Amino acid sequence: MKFLPLIALLLMSCSPSDELKTIKLISEDKEIELKVEIADEPHEQNKGLMERKNLEEGHGMLFIFDEPKRVSFWMKNTLIPLDVIFFEEDGKYISSYTMHPCKEDPCPQFSSGKYAKYALEVNAGFEKQEWNLETSSFSR
Repeated sequence: MKFLPLIALLLMSCSPSDELKTIKLISEDKEIELKVEIADEPHEQNKGLMERKNLEEGHGMLFIFDEPKRVSFWMKNTLIPLDVIFFEEDGKYISSYTMHPCKEDPCPQFSSGKYAKYALEVNAGFEKQEWNLETSSFSR
């Protein structure tokens, strides 16, 4: 698949999570660059974007899992609405959801459905833009 080498470059360039990295979402007719925080350690993944009061436009958090697996996200202690977009190991789109802050337990869970290597959280509304996520991949 043509995106595999680009994803490998993204992973090799990752360093401490406090640095922003640039990734590109690529579809048949559009490219969008995003600045992302990398969450590749369990404690970073567990916290995610909890307690954040805002997220700059064009920014997000990229979750990188050790191995592809079915993952679920929830919005406990998350203050802002987010979209979550799941990708396979080769960067191919799996699924996406708009998630709203959870005000009381139990909080809904949003599952990748398939084995995901990556999950991208961005401001809610991203997936509704003039963007064909079904034909999307990402790269550096």
